Amino acid sequence: RRGAGPSVPAPGAVDVLEEARRRDLALGLVSVTGLTPGYVLREILDDLGMLRHFGALTFSDEARMAKPAAEVFHCTLEVLGAAPREAVFVGDTPFADIAGPQAIGMWAVQVGARQQDGVEPHARVDALSELFPAIERLGLLD
Repeated sequence: RRGAGPSVPAPGAVDVLEEARRRDLALGLVSVTGLTPGYVLREILDDLGMLRHFGALTFSDEARMAKPAAEVFHCTLEVLGAAPREAVFVGDTPFADIAGPQAIGMWAVQVGARQQDGVEPHARVDALSELFPAIERLGLLD
């Protein structure tokens, strides 16, 4: 959430959540909260019509740990009833969102072109609209 204006989801985010629901995929959210605590982020997600899509929400202020800590991903997967090899993490930060999940055996798709030495996602997309085709190319969806 930037500034004092209304929160706006990333372009394509709502479409991705709705497509995941149509595909009957379990969704979790792992977020470093920064200055906005988890209870406020839940309200924002609810106001945007996005909260209902998530079966697990892990916020750093509530879990008292943050990405890329392995346990933050493990506790989210446990709530979803998924093994790391069955899960894809999507994020834009190489170290936290790509290296973190990969370290526990999850698949990782990066949105955007940020680079960090030694961190290579399984797939990279420029926009969320490219997410499901990228996951399909990895052989993870029918």
